[in-house]
Amino acid sequence: MNKEDISVSTGQFAHDLSLAEFERALETLIVLAHSQGRNFLAYLLIMALMHLREEDQGRAETTH
Repeated sequence: MNKEDISVSTGQFAHDLSLAEFERALETLIVLAHSQGRNFLAYLLIMALMHLREEDQGRAETTH
């Protein structure tokens, strides 16, 4: 299975968010995950946030 085999329906939610709002949403989810002791989920969310910021700065690569 590769990433092209996975589809996720985001609906209208993801299309209506600005980059700053999406970052805030990820930051909120990170705090919630940490507070509930879900450290691996928090780690994954942190990685997603870092990737989002790198993409915004034009530094992200599509090697994964």
